[in-house]
Amino acid sequence: MALIFISYRRDDSAGYSGRLHEELENRLGSGQVFRDVEALRPGQDFVEAIDARLRECRACVAMIGRTWLDARDETGRRRLDQPDDYVRLEIAAALDRPGVLVVPALVGGARMPDAQDLPASIQALGRRQAITIRDETWESDVDRLANIIAQHCGVGTIAGPGAQRTSGRSKFVGLGVAALAVAILAIVLGRDAGPNGSDGADPAQRVNGAPPPAPSGSPVESGAPAGTSPVTASGYAIAIPRNAEVSHEDLVYTLLAGSVVPHGASRTLWLRFRVANNGSGNYNLWDQSFRLAVGGDLIPASGGLNEISTNQSVRQVVVRFELPPDGNRATLRVSLRGDVSAEIPLDLASTRQPPRHDTPVNGDALSNADIVTVVREPTPLLNAGDMKVTLMRVTARRFVNKTRIVLSLRAENTAGYARGLGDVTLRVVDGADVLAPVSNPYVIVQGNATASNEVIFDVSPASRMVVLRASFGQTNREIGLTVR
Repeated sequence: MALIFISYRRDDSAGYSGRLHEELENRLGSGQVFRDVEALRPGQDFVEAIDARLRECRACVAMIGRTWLDARDETGRRRLDQPDDYVRLEIAAALDRPGVLVVPALVGGARMPDAQDLPASIQALGRRQAITIRDETWESDVDRLANIIAQHCGVGTIAGPGAQRTSGRSKFVGLGVAALAVAILAIVLGRDAGPNGSDGADPAQRVNGAPPPAPSGSPVESGAPAGTSPVTASGYAIAIPRNAEVSHEDLVYTLLAGSVVPHGASRTLWLRFRVANNGSGNYNLWDQSFRLAVGGDLIPASGGLNEISTNQSVRQVVVRFELPPDGNRATLRVSLRGDVSAEIPLDLASTRQPPRHDTPVNGDALSNADIVTVVREPTPLLNAGDMKVTLMRVTARRFVNKTRIVLSLRAENTAGYARGLGDVTLRVVDGADVLAPVSNPYVIVQGNATASNEVIFDVSPASRMVVLRASFGQTNREIGLTVR
């Protein structure tokens, strides 16, 4: 019997929900979480199965993304207002059951909806204390949620990534010797093995035309790529540049650690990356994305990397290069679909530290990010009669190949009818270039209501000052932004 029911809307938070499902089961035990796409058998009646699970569960996590409240069908009707909307039915059933903990979980920058904006059957949700789960603090936020659920359900938690546990401590003490023995045996027998990373995705969704993942072990969260032996000799760690993040489309590659291991007259370079997929599709992670320029040679990666990065996921991979015997200066080239995204200079000289590539690096997807706050306080942007737009916050994240500017906007519509926040035209002037947003979700602002949105621009990594242009109807405004 699953203890936890995850309610979510596919178009709004499917990626976050799948990731949370996995993380909660890592902490609370396999089979303790129900999510429809994972647990329903082909041909099983959806409504009956959901109803049965809700009768069994003791906690319900209501995933709320930025489009959850105002999601609409093909006719323009709000889904939550429809009596047969499955999200509304799930939450209403959970709220009606005494003893069931109902926790709103805010993801993707969503805000908690007001009770009056919800249908009567689920207005109680608006009075529940929400938990915010952010990408930059994902592990600790999920730890907190897992502990809340564990306390309510009277169960212990299992040690998760980076977690400090209080529940289940006696279990660990009692089984400490056995667990240690099992861990040592796993290291000895299975050091080179690992999950193949495949999620059963349709190969058509994979980019670069790469073949499906190999059935052997992979470098994901592993000490060394498949088919290799763990490092034991006189290798050493290399220095990692302060800015070692590359952004291409929805992927962010972060170089975390590197090691050089001599082998007679040759050397092997190992590089560990964290790869964050912030999009809605799958990408292929493979050796073809990496090249190393040393002297006059361009060396391909040769570690057998071939993994699938699923949407809204973060994982670590290891890339291997066979180096020439001489030369301590190199340039790492990272590409996607054959286009070079960025070049990272590397110093291959010894730091007199032991190799560090063979151990997963703790930290969330933003732990190595170079982020500056450009605008801290709410700043009026546009006042066009019945539409007022405020710049709540602006941040700039510096990558090797670009600077990403994120505008957090809040719109107030005092008219008696709905307006589109997307009708506000935003451009960034970067030198001679006038740039459109790379992301600007269309958000409806209901009459006499407010709504929030995030708009993203990519500018040159060398940019220091840009100008934000905003217009709505005949109203125009320009604001200078120092991004470096």
